[in-house]
Amino acid sequence: MLLDKYQADAQSTAIYPGVLMYPTLGLCGEVGEFVEARMFPCLLTDSLKEAGDILWYIANVAYDAGLPLSAVAEQDNFDLGDGYSCVGDEFLCNDLTIFAGRVAENVKKAFRDHEGCLTDERFENIRMALKSILYTLHRITGGQLDLCAERNLEKLFDRQDRGVLGGDGNDR
Repeated sequence: MLLDKYQADAQSTAIYPGVLMYPTLGLCGEVGEFVEARMFPCLLTDSLKEAGDILWYIANVAYDAGLPLSAVAEQDNFDLGDGYSCVGDEFLCNDLTIFAGRVAENVKKAFRDHEGCLTDERFENIRMALKSILYTLHRITGGQLDLCAERNLEKLFDRQDRGVLGGDGNDR
C-alpha cells in the first residue's frame, strides 16, 4: 500500500477539527495503550489492530503538519526493511514512547511559542520522530505495516458507513 494513499484514506475518516494537537494527543495515547498491552499480553487481542491505530495517528499528525507520509518515511511504500529485529520488544516499545514524546514536545512548543505554527526546526523534528515511530512500528509488527494499514482502514470505513466513528471502545 502506498503511504500517501493510506494517509488520504485515513484523513478522510478524521472527525476532529484539523488541529495538530488532537492527533498528537491521540498518538501518545495509542502508543501508551500499545506498550501497556505488550507488557501485559493478556490485555492485547490483536497487536496488528493496535498498530493500525498508531499508524492512523502518524498519518494524521503528518497531514496536519503539512507532511506527505511518503516524506516522513522518505519513500513511497511500506518496504522499510524486513522487520527483523535483534533488539527486544521492550526496547522497541521504549523507542515508540520516546519518539511519541518528541512529537508531543515539538507540537507543545509550537503552540506555546508560535501560536501553533511550526518553525522549520519543529517541522523537521516532528518529521524525524514520526519516521522513527513508523520504522519502529514496522519492526515490532515484523514488517506487516501494510496489513495493519489495510485492517485499520477496513475498520474505520465500516464505522464510517455505520455512523459510529466517534465514541469509545473497539466494539462500536
